[in-house]
Amino acid sequence: MPAAIDGHELRAEIDTSQGETILDADTANSLFSLTPDSPGAVPLGALDNNPAHRIFG
Repeated sequence: MPAAIDGHELRAEIDTSQGETILDADTANSLFSLTPDSPGAVPLGALDNNPAHRIFG
């Protein structure tokens, strides 16, 4: 479904079984210049215990 974050139009998927909202790293970087090294980024572990799928809050 269409959605917007801070004026950026995106396609969103609603999963009522999940308790969190997820934005992939490439999108976070391209739209908001956010990286794991950004101020305030907190490592939260890895998705599916896969170290390549790091999660940040």
